[in-house]
Amino acid sequence: MNQIDLNNKIAVITGAAQGFGAAIARRLAEAGARVVVADRNGDGAKQKAKEIQKMGYEAYPETVDIFDVALVKGMVCRIVSEIGRVDILVNNAGIFSNCYFENMPVEEFQSTLNVNVVGTFNCTQAVVREMKKDRNGGSIVNIASVDAFKPSAEGLAHYTTTKHAIGGLTRALAMELGASNIRVNAVC
Repeated sequence: MNQIDLNNKIAVITGAAQGFGAAIARRLAEAGARVVVADRNGDGAKQKAKEIQKMGYEAYPETVDIFDVALVKGMVCRIVSEIGRVDILVNNAGIFSNCYFENMPVEEFQSTLNVNVVGTFNCTQAVVREMKKDRNGGSIVNIASVDAFKPSAEGLAHYTTTKHAIGGLTRALAMELGASNIRVNAVC
């Protein structure tokens, strides 16, 4: 039934209270991973973790704003001390809105960058530091978009910009972290 075996692996999925993140968390749990359902919506993270637990799998909720470095570091430290070593990080959290460029407030552009790019950077950096401690490597999966290659629609200049950044970050980190047995990939 399982195409992959993730028994005894710990996977952190950001933006996992709903949508793609929730589906990813559920599938990784079905493959045997102990999943951390991380989301800034704490109630949603708790609810999704309970749903996964009711299916007979291990799931742990974490409330975190991935833009906040201290919160991200605290989350990773809690996971490592209470659950175990992080083997997999799925950077799924992301936001977008539809707003034409000429009408877009800089705050909307900045908040999209903060979540989609800086949040991914924060989570990846905190997890990589832990992965390197025991030299066992790990896997980081960044959820990007076809917008990493070309714009998919008008009104998404801010979103498309962030997905191009995720594509570049993924390629740069794959090159830099490969020697440490840390695989970095993107799903577009």
